[in-house]
This record gives sequence, structure tokens and C-alpha cells, in this order.
Amino acid sequence: MYPDTPNKADPNFSVRGVGNPTGRVLCRQGDGTLYDTREQRTVTMGELVFEVRTGKRFHAYNRLTGLDCTYRTLAAVIAEGTALLSTAFQ
Repeated sequence: MYPDTPNKADPNFSVRGVGNPTGRVLCRQGDGTLYDTREQRTVTMGELVFEVRTGKRFHAYNRLTGLDCTYRTLAAVIAEGTALLSTAFQ
């Protein structure tokens, strides 16, 4: 696990501004990489694009501040998904 990452197994854990999140919980690192805190592994943007398309939920928070950054991450997922679609039709 990354240092300074809160323990999501703790029943008192909550992402600041979100409460107790449902679905996948992602930690956004300083370099923009996403880390699944429950599976303890890095998640690719392509993986997340597929999961969003199939209706799966996620919450993301900033590792340094603990603040919710789900919308920012979702915007990146949408942009990545759009880029994948545009290259598929060229």
C-alpha cells in the first residue's frame, strides 16, 4: 500500500465530502495514476472506461489532501473513452 494512504478496511473510513463510498475506491496519486485501495493495485484508464460503460461506480480521492476528486477523474475517463472511439473509426 502507498504510504499515507488511509486504510479502507477501517469501518470508520470516509472520503472527505463523500462519506462511506460504494463501489470501487480509487486513490489518485500526485502523478495522476489511479490506485485501487481495496485490490491494492494500479488501475489503467482503459479499465476504468470499460467499467463506467458497463455501469460500475467508483469514487476517487486525492492521496495528499483526502479530498474527493471523482468528477475530475470521471472527466478524464470520458475524454479517454472519446479518444478511443475516435481512433476506432479512423
